[in-house]
Amino acid sequence: MATESFENDSIGWQTQLLGQKISEWWELQIDKLELPDLPQLQPISGLEQVARAIGWTIVLLVAIGVLWRLTDVLLPYLYRFFGPTPQRIRETKLTPKLSVEEWLKRSRQFQRSGNYGEASRCLYLAMLQGLNDRGMIPHQPSLTNREYQALLQQYPRNHAYKTLLRTHEQFYFGKEEITSERWSECQEAYRDIENKS
Repeated sequence: MATESFENDSIGWQTQLLGQKISEWWELQIDKLELPDLPQLQPISGLEQVARAIGWTIVLLVAIGVLWRLTDVLLPYLYRFFGPTPQRIRETKLTPKLSVEEWLKRSRQFQRSGNYGEASRCLYLAMLQGLNDRGMIPHQPSLTNREYQALLQQYPRNHAYKTLLRTHEQFYFGKEEITSERWSECQEAYRDIENKS
């Protein structure tokens, strides 16, 4: 008998009793509110689940495509507002600022020595300097070849620009060896650019 009074008077038992009274009081308050019954949801068939999944997948793919295209269009303009990265600053310090004529002179010197990669790169840099000098695209060290391509799309017959940009990308970043034939293509593309100006 001594153990029964102990169990009825312990703090744990009193806490349990208080929790039970609060729970009963809460249920009574909810019953007084007279909430309307919620409608029962109908189970979705397997075919409807598949159709919904396909629909959401299509919506998601369209949204990704729109965002991808929007990024391609706006990226060149966003780089104008955000400064160049430290890597691009280092690369710019390695490239001296020369006139178009000086770049063309260097290109001929590299071509005579058989270094067609650097000769093509000089044509590329002469092209960029020419774009800057003509006010078409101001020279910005932060612009990449892809961004230049996007900006040059508005100009007629931009295939010559693409030739120089692609060759520079393959030589400078892809470490591809440039042959004399490839340099001749770049030189022809540069002449085409100069004739259009």
